Amino acid sequence: MLPAGRNASANLLRILLTTPSTSKFIPISVVCAQQTRFYAKNRTRRKFVEEITIKNVKSEKPYIDIYSDMTAQELAKTMKVDMNDLADFLTDLNPKLLDSIVEERAIDQEFILKAVAGFGCKPRVAMRPASNRRSQADDDILPQPPAPEIELAKRPPVVTIMGHVDHGKTTLLDTLRKSNITAGEFGGITQHIGAFSVALKDGRKVTFLDTPGHAAFAAMRSRGAHGADLVILVVAADDGVKEQTEQSIEFARQANVPLVVAINKCDKPQADPTKAMRSLLQFNIVSESMGGDVQCIQISALQGTNIDALQEAILTQADIMNIRATPKGRVEASVIEATTVHGIGKVTTLVVARGTLRKGAVLVGGATWCKVRTMTDENGKEMKEAGPGTPVRISGWRDDLPNPGDLIIEAESTDKATKAVAYRVAKEMETKAKKDWGEIEEKRRVAREEYVANRKELYSKGIRSDRVVYGVSNYFICCRFNSTIRRIVHKKNRLTKDLGDDTKPRMRILVFIPSSIIK
Repeated sequence: MLPAGRNASANLLRILLTTPSTSKFIPISVVCAQQTRFYAKNRTRRKFVEEITIKNVKSEKPYIDIYSDMTAQELAKTMKVDMNDLADFLTDLNPKLLDSIVEERAIDQEFILKAVAGFGCKPRVAMRPASNRRSQADDDILPQPPAPEIELAKRPPVVTIMGHVDHGKTTLLDTLRKSNITAGEFGGITQHIGAFSVALKDGRKVTFLDTPGHAAFAAMRSRGAHGADLVILVVAADDGVKEQTEQSIEFARQANVPLVVAINKCDKPQADPTKAMRSLLQFNIVSESMGGDVQCIQISALQGTNIDALQEAILTQADIMNIRATPKGRVEASVIEATTVHGIGKVTTLVVARGTLRKGAVLVGGATWCKVRTMTDENGKEMKEAGPGTPVRISGWRDDLPNPGDLIIEAESTDKATKAVAYRVAKEMETKAKKDWGEIEEKRRVAREEYVANRKELYSKGIRSDRVVYGVSNYFICCRFNSTIRRIVHKKNRLTKDLGDDTKPRMRILVFIPSSIIK
C-alpha cells in the first residue's frame, strides 16, 4: 500500500531512494481532486529554496541626451569632446558622413548611438532643447504668398485630357501636336503621364497632360486633374459614358477644374453624338446645345475633323478663366514624371507654376533636392529657361527622386535646401513613429482582450496556474498542475490534452514501484 497523508510525497520519495536498482518503474496518472499548497512556517519563502539576491551595480558612465535630427556639432557639445575627434570617429564608421558633418546636417541615429558608446557614455533619448529647437519657418521652404497684381501676366493653360480607355485620348494628342506617339505604346494603353507643349494656329501655346485611361491608373488620373487648369473629357460617340469616364468626372470635380467635352469617333457609322451627350446628363454635365454651360465639341481625332473648333473652345475657356502667373521670384512647379534615364541619371518632368526656371537653380521637392544640370523639352531639345505654364525635363537630383504630384520650390542656396530636406525627413520619421506606435498599442489592446477572454474560459473550467514543489534533501519532485496555462493565448486546440473526461486537471507523476510491492 502506498503511503498517504500530509507527507505522502516525502514518504514516497523515501521509498524511491531505498529501492534496489532491480526495481521496475511504472508511469501513472492520477486525478487531483484538490490542489494544496505546502509552505514552510515562514510563508514568505518556500521550503528548501534559497533566496537569490542580485546586486544592482550603478554604472559610472555619464548619460548623454540624444534627439532626432541631431548634428555632429551638437553631439560633440553634449558629450564635451573635441569636434575633430568626433569627426574622425564618425568618418571611420562611414566616410559618407563627412558631407553631413561639414554641412551641419542631421546624423542618423544609428551612428549617434555608436559614437556615444565609443566615447564611453550612455545614450538617453530626450526632446531637443528649446534653445536649439529649429522652427519650420527657419528650416523648411514654404510656398510664396500670391504675387501682386502688377506682376501677373497671361500664361499657357495646362490642359489634361481624360476619359475611358480606348476612347481616343492619345490619338487626339497625336493630332494636336502632329506626332505619332500611339504606335510607341504597349498594349494599346498609355504607360505614363506625359507633358507636352503645343503651339496652336494663332501662336498661343497650350500645355497638355496625357493621363492613362486604363483602370489600373486611377491615381495618375487624379494627379493629372489636380495639376491642370482645364480638363478635356473625351467620350466616344459609339460607346458613351463608361467606368473611367465617371471616374474622370469625379476627379475633375474634386480638383474644381472646369470641363470641355470632346465627343470623339463621330466618323464611325454607328456613332450617336446626341446619345453620348445625353448620357452625361446624369452627372449634371449639360452641353450648350441642350441649354447648359459646358462646351461639347463633336470631333474625329483620327480624321482630324473639327480639331480647330476644339482648340478654339480651349482658348475661349482659358480667356474666361483669365489664367495668369508671375515670371518673377522663386520658381514653383509640379512634378509630372520622375524616372531614371540611362546616361543622364535621375530625371523629372515639371510644369512651372510661377517664376522662371534656369540652369543652376537649386530646387527642393519632397524629401530630396536638386541643382539643375540639364533642361530639355519633350523632344529632347535643350532649353535655356522655362516660364510659367511650360513643361520642362530636368536632371541633377541628389539621393532620391521626388514623387509625381510633389510641389517643387526653389531654394536660395544648397545649404538652405539641405536643411529643408533634413527637416522634412525628420518630420516624416516622427509622423511614421507616431503611426507605428499607434498600431503597436492597438495590437497590444487586441492581444490583451484575447488573453483575458481565454483566461476567463479556462477559469470557468476550473483551471488555475498553480505549481507545487515537494522537496527532500537535494531531490525534488515537481508536480505541475494545469499545464494548459501555457496555451492560454495561442494553442487553444490543446485544451483537452491535459484534461480528463470530467474536465478535471490531471497531475502527472513518474512513480518508481519496488519489485517486492509488485509481487
